[in-house]
Amino acid sequence: MQKFIYKIKDEVGIHARPAGYLAKKSKEFESVVTIEKNGKKATASKLMAVMSLGVEQGDEVTVTVEGNEEEKATAEIKKFFEENLKEKYGAASGELIESPIKGTHGNIEFLWHVKINKPA
Repeated sequence: MQKFIYKIKDEVGIHARPAGYLAKKSKEFESVVTIEKNGKKATASKLMAVMSLGVEQGDEVTVTVEGNEEEKATAEIKKFFEENLKEKYGAASGELIESPIKGTHGNIEFLWHVKINKPA
């Protein structure tokens, strides 16, 4: 098991776009990647679970990697955080657009309308 702590720099936290990219990146490994904020955990490969953490700018998250390829997965996920959770997705990037996100959890269906910044 490997862990690291990351302080979120993105002005809007882990919102839909980086959460989706993180879920996709996490699925590339045989390891299980988990994110924890204030005692609440989510499997990083599950978009809705990651978004349910409500991670905002300035929050610290603990990322845990367990299983095969731990070292490689930890290095690449850490690199992902450093490259993708910064201002490029924040308010300075462009105009605000609304984006619906559909998801399910068990028998419950969700439709969230989130506002994200369109990249400049």
